[in-house]
Amino acid sequence: MRRRNRVERGIPLEPRIALIMPAFAPIPAPISTVVIVGRGNLGSKLNEALGRLPGLRRVVDVDPDSYDASNLSGQQILSRDVGRAKVLVQGRRLRAILPLLEIIPFVDDIANVPVGWLRGAILLGCVDSIHSRKAIGEAAWRAGALWMDGGIEPVSGLARVSVFVPGPEAPCFECGLDPEDYEALPIRHLCAAGVQDQSPSATGGSFNLGMLTAALMMMELENILTSGVEHSLAGRQIVLDARHHAHFVTRLTRNPLCRFHHQTPTIQALAGVTEHTPLRETLAAAQQRVGGTDPVRLSLPNRAFARAVQCPVGCSSTKLFALPSRLPGKQRRCVQCGRELVAAGFDCVEELTLALPASILRRPLRSLGLRAGDVLTAANGARELALEIPRIDGSLTGLLNPESRPDDPSSLGTKEYLRQNSQFTKGRGPAVSS
Repeated sequence: MRRRNRVERGIPLEPRIALIMPAFAPIPAPISTVVIVGRGNLGSKLNEALGRLPGLRRVVDVDPDSYDASNLSGQQILSRDVGRAKVLVQGRRLRAILPLLEIIPFVDDIANVPVGWLRGAILLGCVDSIHSRKAIGEAAWRAGALWMDGGIEPVSGLARVSVFVPGPEAPCFECGLDPEDYEALPIRHLCAAGVQDQSPSATGGSFNLGMLTAALMMMELENILTSGVEHSLAGRQIVLDARHHAHFVTRLTRNPLCRFHHQTPTIQALAGVTEHTPLRETLAAAQQRVGGTDPVRLSLPNRAFARAVQCPVGCSSTKLFALPSRLPGKQRRCVQCGRELVAAGFDCVEELTLALPASILRRPLRSLGLRAGDVLTAANGARELALEIPRIDGSLTGLLNPESRPDDPSSLGTKEYLRQNSQFTKGRGPAVSS
């Protein structure tokens, strides 16, 4: 029998012994923003408690999927919610409890959400795969945001909550992974428009087990907000065995062989720049911040720009210059066979510099796929800074995946969604009628 329960990855029953408990940075108070990643078995059950959380002003909702009929038995939804985007369904429920709450929905993967929207927030991870948890961990460390991860193991009836606080010496999710876990991960290319998670799409957990885990998460969140991170599960996890009426609290430890970098950058605003600023002016502003005489280079971590995308079986190809993962839905798929378009390695550009053609330097950042809240790495050899494209508070333009799919009536294009949901997103009234 393996020393660690493999289902839900991150429920060690016999963890390593920690010799040193890392000192955690205090969480800024008061926390007014919560980010929910995943609105399935766990995420659909957070609203009742979350909507009554004192001081909550904003919820950032992240999930790329829509509900289907198989979700009715284990998730907190109604039959009329089938076919609708998960974040829109749960946003309406949350708005009914807290009418003035600002809700920012991302019909997208967490890896595609601008890091700036996660800063100063607490992340609630309600996903069901290693790939998704790895992506949340990368985003949490980049943003310096506390991450609470919930998971269930339906076969044994286990409910788990782990709390990670980013830091160079703090344990991360990947500290508990081994080579077999990495080998099972789907291969993601920097230029790919997306990635298919080959892990099981659903845990098959019961409704009650998900409710139990959601309750544990909300109680721990309340504990953090009222008593501080030093009195929380930071760097630890609790596993509740519902079938045998037992619970275990174990300490997570920093693995010296961990493949993750564990670095949390100091993020600064790139003043005077918006997502509509031309690339040439953005490079000039970054050059002033970085200093020195060497030309500055801008990049988006773990992402690359593509000069062209093509069908993997050769049906078609399109020339462009943008982040493939931020392309509108119709531009991400082959018009002939419907497969997702990819970029060949020689068509990938990882850095933006003044050496690019003048036609690209004249283009606004938004046309390249960059968004307000994206944190760029600016470097010129001697110095490296993390610079955020400033966000205009309350502006939601471009947050949603702009894909409009005919088979999913709730997956609207960005402009159409904002037109129909202007009151919903700005916290001035109810969501669109069902």
